[in-house]
Order: sequence, then C-alpha cells, then structure tokens
Amino acid sequence: MAANHTWLIDVALMIAVALLSFGGGATFLMLRNRQRSAESKSTILESRLVAAIESQTAGFALFDRTGALVFSNTSLRDMLPKMIDLDPGLPAEVVLDAIAEQFAPFGSITDRAALSEELKAVFDTPGGPSYEKETRTNRWLRLRIAETGDGDRMLLLEDVTAEVTREKTLRNSETRFRDLVELSSDWIWETGADGRLTFISENFTRVFGLDADDLLGKRREAISDVRANPTAWRSHLSAIVARQPFRDFEHSMITASGEIHRVRDSGRPYYSSDGSFLGYRGTGKDVTREWHAEARAEQSRRVLEEAVEAMSEGFALFDPDDRLVMCNTKFIQQNPKIAGALTTGTTYAEILRAIAESGIAPEAAGRIDAWVEERVKRARLARSTSERLMPSGTWLGVTNYHTDDGSRVVLYTDITEIKEHEIALSQRVAELQESQTILRKQRQELAELAETLEAARDQAERANRAKSAFLATMSHELRTPLNAVIGFSEIIRDHALKMDSESRYAEYAVDIFDSGRHLLDLINDILDVSRLDSGRMELNCNPFSIGYSVRGVAEAMRADITAAGLDLVIDIPAALPDFDADERRIKQIMMKLLSNAIKFTKRGGRITVRVALLASGDMSISVSDTGIGMAPEDIPRAVESFQQIDSELNRKYSGSGLGLPLSKAMIELHGGTLGIESVLGEGTTITVILPAERRVENVDTEGAGSAHDPVDQIEQSRT
Repeated sequence: MAANHTWLIDVALMIAVALLSFGGGATFLMLRNRQRSAESKSTILESRLVAAIESQTAGFALFDRTGALVFSNTSLRDMLPKMIDLDPGLPAEVVLDAIAEQFAPFGSITDRAALSEELKAVFDTPGGPSYEKETRTNRWLRLRIAETGDGDRMLLLEDVTAEVTREKTLRNSETRFRDLVELSSDWIWETGADGRLTFISENFTRVFGLDADDLLGKRREAISDVRANPTAWRSHLSAIVARQPFRDFEHSMITASGEIHRVRDSGRPYYSSDGSFLGYRGTGKDVTREWHAEARAEQSRRVLEEAVEAMSEGFALFDPDDRLVMCNTKFIQQNPKIAGALTTGTTYAEILRAIAESGIAPEAAGRIDAWVEERVKRARLARSTSERLMPSGTWLGVTNYHTDDGSRVVLYTDITEIKEHEIALSQRVAELQESQTILRKQRQELAELAETLEAARDQAERANRAKSAFLATMSHELRTPLNAVIGFSEIIRDHALKMDSESRYAEYAVDIFDSGRHLLDLINDILDVSRLDSGRMELNCNPFSIGYSVRGVAEAMRADITAAGLDLVIDIPAALPDFDADERRIKQIMMKLLSNAIKFTKRGGRITVRVALLASGDMSISVSDTGIGMAPEDIPRAVESFQQIDSELNRKYSGSGLGLPLSKAMIELHGGTLGIESVLGEGTTITVILPAERRVENVDTEGAGSAHDPVDQIEQSRT
C-alpha cells in the first residue's frame, strides 16, 4: 500500500509549503511526523492527506511523469467551471487550456492560445518562477509547479486577489504619500540614534542646492548656521539629548549659493519594538519669506508708530474690546484735562466719562451716564463723524471708523479753518457746479467730434481700399497692352538690328522696348503694393538653396553691373543649409537691391553680395555698395512707399520709390527683417534676414535647391 502511494508522501511536502502560506503550520508538523511512519500508516495518511488537500482554498492537481492527471481537489474544479470532469488520465494540456481560458478575453481564441503556450512553458519548468495574471472576471490567480521525487508534477492554483489588492493599495498609498511630500514645500528628514542624518527628501536639496549624499552622515547642527543663535541651539540640543519631541524650532541655514534661509523644524523621537531609541524623524520648512515678512511687519509697525506720532491730527487706537491701545502726543495735547485717563487699557466709556466730568462737553452736564451711553453706541457704528467745540475756541472734527479685525480708530482733526471758510467753500462749490456744466457741454462736443473723426477715418479707409482696388485693376488692365507693346517692339527691334544696326528705326524700337519694360516693372511694383495693402499677397514656399539662388541673380545681373562701370564681388560659402521660402520673392528682393546699388553707385565703384549663416541660425543676405549713401534721418523715408531721398543724384535717376518698401514687406511676410546701414557719401549696406525657423535639412548635397537654374528664372522673377 505504501509503495502505491509514494506520491502522497512527496505531495505532503508541497502541501506543507502551501499550508504555511495560508497559516497551516500545525498541519505541516502533523504531516511531517506522519511522513516518518508512512510505511506503516499509509492508508490513514492517504485519507487524511486527501482531506487536507480538499480543505484548501487553493486548487491542486497531481500529474504523473507522462503529464496525465492523477488527482485534483474540489477547489481546482470550482476554479475551472467549464471543465465538466477532471478525471484521472486527463492530459495536462487540457487542464492548462482551461486555466488559460480564465485569463483570455471573452471570445479571443488567439489570446487563449498564446496564454496556453505561456502556461505550458511554466508547467515544463517545475520549481521555476510562479505565473501570476488577472482573469477576465477581475480576479488574480497564481500558478506554481513543483516536481516530486519520482518525477511527478504538482500544480497549485491560488486566488491571490486579496493579496494583489493589498499590494496595489500599499503602492498607491506610498505613491500618494511620496507625491504629497514632493508637491509640498516641506521636506522630511531622519536621524539615527547618534543624531546623524540617515535620510532627507529631495525638496531640501531643491531649496538649498545641496547634494543629499553629501548631507547623509552629518548632524543637523553641522549643516546649520549655529552661530546665528547659539543660545537657541544649546536649548534645542538639550531637548534632543533628553529625547523630547520639538515643534517649530526656527534657525538659519546657508544655501549652496551662500544665501541665508530661515528654516523651521519639527521632530519626534522614534523607537524599536523593544523600546530602544533609534533616532529622530521630522519635517522641515523654509520660512524665509515669512521671516522676512515678519521683519518687514515689525519695521512697518515701528514706521507706523513714528508716522502716527508725526501726524498733525490726534490719533487713538482701540482694540475690539474698546480698550485704548495707543494714542499720539497730539491726541493728549488736544485733551489736556483728561491726560491722566489716556493710558493703555482704559476703556472708551471711561475716557468719555472723564471728558464729561471735566466739563469739556457741556451737552453732557446733568446727564453724564446717558451721554456716555449715546456716544458709545455711536462709536459702534461702522463709521461716524461729529464736531466738537473746545473751550479754547478750537473746532475739532471727530472721526470713528472700524478696521477689519474689529479695532477702532479715533481721529481728532482741527477743522477751525474749515469752519471759517464754509462760506468761501459754498461759493467755490457753485463755481465748480458751473464748471461741471461747462465740462458736460465740452464732453458732448468732444463726443460729437469723435464721431465725426471716426466717420472721417472710415471714409479714409474706404478710400484707401478703393485706391488699392483701383491700382490692382489698372495694373492688370495696363499689363496686357504693355506686354503686347513690349513683344512687338522686341520683334521690331531684333528685325531692325538685323536689317540696319545704324537705323534710327532700330534705335526707336529699342527705346520703345526699354520704356515698355520699365513701365511694366513699375506696374508690377504697383500691383504688388496693392496686393500688400489688401492683404492678398501670398507666399509659395518650398525648400531651396539660398546661396545658389542669390548667386544666380548676381551672375545674371553681372552684365548690367559691368555696363555701369562697377565691380561685382560675390561672397557666398559653398555649404549652406536650405531654407523654406518663396524663391521667386527672394530673387525679386535681390534684383531690387542690386538695381538700387547700380543706380546709386558711380562708375569705378564696387557692389558686394554676401550670404552668411549667423550663429543664431538665421540666414543673412546683404548687398553693399560704395555709392552716394544716405543721411541717418533719410533712412526711415527710404522704406516708405513712393518716397525718394531728395538729393541731386537721386533726381538724376528715375525711380518709383517702391523697391525698398516692397523688399521690406516681402521679407517680413517670411517672418524676416530688412535693415539699412548707410553713411552719406560712402555707401550703403542693406541686409535681409531670414529666420532660423525656416531652415530645413539639405536633401541635395550639391546645393541645387532650385528646380531650375536661377539665371534662367531671372526674367520670371521680374513679373
């Protein structure tokens, strides 16, 4: 019998471990004792062991070395409700599939198959890590596999939902506590029995800029400014030695940057379970702002006292219980007969009684009690004012008002002059009323004028919009016949030049072509101005090589520059990043800047074109010349539409005054800027800046960011 049930002997050890996990230590001792006599009491052991297994809430199954089910308890069958029978001989794969079904989402065959493979891997490695997972019914199960001495395998399936919930609750509690500590301005500290720091939270290091690792092992007094208040520290350390709790111990500390901060600590000793002293735990708080605020408040109090003493009015302050807190010298001087009653703590009623008994208030004669009661009731109002004629003939204005905390202020103001000038004030009031009437009339007139100005402004805006619309329309209307004139004059010019290069007919054709071309450029500029005014100019941005395009424009205009007797210098690095911009507008800007440089530079001069990537990532494009230059006061006019600098050389050359304003407006549409540096008689440098935000990574390492050769596109950029 004992030989047939050797598996039960091995199972006993496995169950013993499970029983210990669930508090079954006594059962384990019983099973161990019975194991020693298993050969003689196998029948009894089998029945009791089976009963012990059946009594467990954990599911249990035993498989032989071939993977066939030998035995299972009721708890396992309850955990696998879809298993109709758990009969001996059932393959382990079937049982594992049933367990996998508990984990897999409803109706998910793929997830169930994957889970089955995971469980089989656990089954094939007995003694390995346990498998823990949440079921689709929100329960947590833990699967463990062990192997007996003869190669059989034991499966233990436990419901650990309560354990997992406790762990989650603990983790959430720890996280919540940690978050609260980190979010608060306080920090937590802990010392050992020797008074040396064993822990300090990150908030301390953030406030003081000190490394927590450098602080551990040091005493609190070692990282504080003990010299600022040695007496307080001696008292505090005595309390520490006596292992007394402390609260709001205030002292100074020095930050890593050398600033002095005020700190407030609280702590209490903590002990081990056997009562041994382990150290202190506590919190700290930076109260530097409060400390400074208190210092400022004390300073303000002193200043207030000095200000009150310096007042020309008599001043008295009563607390919420109507007892005198303070009064200034002026108040005592105004009430010399009751000076003895004006001491701290005297009630207002007692002061009033002294006034009545001294004869200062004739209206109180014969009815002192009633008069005092009336004045006390009046003082309880939120604010009250009265006038008093003193025996000296001086009139005093008495004002009572309450502060937010219930205290009361009494002001005695000398109003003698006010009384004497009441008539004058009445006349002045009449004059002011008349002035008020005049002001009302003027205000009405101003309102009407404002309406008139607003209407005029609206009319001007409408006229401006109409102008822009007219310019746009006329520009479109003029461009069509001009294109025809230019086209036919070009044909005539080319034909005439072929026929007779000296013919006046050819010269006229060239003049017609050049004039038409100039007029078309002017119309295009006017059209651009109207687009800008109406907000209809849009950019067609694409990544391209700024350096490549600028060089192309400069080379295309080299012939014009050379014909003007000027030198052209091009300073453009080979390796420049691409920028996302409207290439046509950038070329248009360059052409206008170069045209201006040609126009205003005398023969023998020099024009320099530079492109550079600035340290900020912006792209700088500049055109410099050695021309006539501008005076500083003329530079703002140079960027205004239809404006020209009134100089002799400027009148010598034609121009609409639109080149620089258009260039400035087009670069600003890109988010960039246009700057002018000029010295009269020496030359001008105009710099266009494209912002770094438009920079893009180069795709073509050859730098050909344009779709076509810039020289071929020059004529397109003119239109």
